[in-house]
Amino acid sequence: MTDQTPDAAADESPGQSAAADVREHGCVAHGLVWLIAGTALVVLMAGVTLACFWLSRLGN
Repeated sequence: MTDQTPDAAADESPGQSAAADVREHGCVAHGLVWLIAGTALVVLMAGVTLACFWLSRLGN
């Protein structure tokens, strides 16, 4: 026995719940892509900064 009324159960088809799962996981994947890209950008900027600092120390 479920808490849903027969009308509410009829309104929710299996396709709708599957689509909601895809959307939810899509958002998580999109967030992970941005997190990885942002981390890579920060690491790249730190590497460039250290390389410039190291090269300037060699020049003196």
